[in-house]
Amino acid sequence: MFSVQIRFAELEDVPALMDIYNDYVICSSATFDITPKSIEERTAWFHAHPRESRWKILTALDSSGAAAGFTSSNPLRPKEAYNTSVETTIYVAREKRHLGIGRKLYARLFEELQKEDVHRAYACIALPNPASISLHESFGFTPVGVFHEAGRKFGRYISIQWMEKILN
Repeated sequence: MFSVQIRFAELEDVPALMDIYNDYVICSSATFDITPKSIEERTAWFHAHPRESRWKILTALDSSGAAAGFTSSNPLRPKEAYNTSVETTIYVAREKRHLGIGRKLYARLFEELQKEDVHRAYACIALPNPASISLHESFGFTPVGVFHEAGRKFGRYISIQWMEKILN
């Protein structure tokens, strides 16, 4: 059994979280970002997620204290009426995938979100990704629609599956 500690992200975690995310940018269609994020961009992202808000970043640390993954809740849209909805994301370091870290991160994120004025959580999943669909379904997400060929990365069009979960 792989042991991890889940905690709120700290500023000193940003470089490791950036490296995990940028691996997805470079090697995966799980994010539609094409250009790796700079430390300045990821630091601004970190500061946009104050611990006492509904927008959170949680980090998974392995037994050596290294970041093994992270999850976040983010604004769904920039308009104020959307504030009771969040979009959730989850990223696990390549060498630490399939060890249950994502499940532990999401369990803690939804525990924290229950304390906030959040009515729904949404997830946007690039297709195909049966592992992510399965993870989200196990947390009570249901499919609400597919945007066909919504983005293009690595020279091909990619569809996205939107899923939602009722919270409070």
